Amino acid sequence: MSNLAKFFMKKILAICLIFIPAFNLFAQNSNRQLDQLLSYSKKKQIDLTQFSSALKIFRSLEARHELDVSVRRSRDDDESPETVLRIFGKICLHSNSPIAVDEFIKFIKRQKGSADEQIPMSFEPLFAKWPDYVLTRIANHEDLLKQLEWGFVNNHFHDLTTKNCGAIFYSLNPKIRYLYPKYKKQIDYLLSTVAGDLKS
Repeated sequence: MSNLAKFFMKKILAICLIFIPAFNLFAQNSNRQLDQLLSYSKKKQIDLTQFSSALKIFRSLEARHELDVSVRRSRDDDESPETVLRIFGKICLHSNSPIAVDEFIKFIKRQKGSADEQIPMSFEPLFAKWPDYVLTRIANHEDLLKQLEWGFVNNHFHDLTTKNCGAIFYSLNPKIRYLYPKYKKQIDYLLSTVAGDLKS
């Protein structure tokens, strides 16, 4: 082997020795973040401090395009793993502050045009929990209304018919019926779009 070849081999080896530990550290940090996010999703209630911590992790994973990474609830878990996005949806749902709604709506807007069905499927339960707040935040934003409608259809597809979709919609939360006069335009749009999707 020539001196030049030996020189390059030493350089490659030195680079590997630098980057392999860095890669391992990155992987360990990513796993810790996923474990922490999963831990938050198992809580029945999440306070604002915990939500802020979870949001920071979620944004970090979003920036690295890791929202579709699958996470198992435990090593012995035989059930299908959940994605980071689905886990964050649960964290928002278990949060005791509607700030979670604001953050999820910001996320939807950042993901405009995404075909990921977990986005609307995670958004609809937030509406069921905080209908007034969600409808206020949506206002007449057509894309958000479509996301909510599609989430409703996906989450209740097996039970929905054109005849019962209104009854199922109002059963999500008793407050929705009383909110109808205030949000007539949005609710009428949602129900007519649901009925149209069910016919097609």
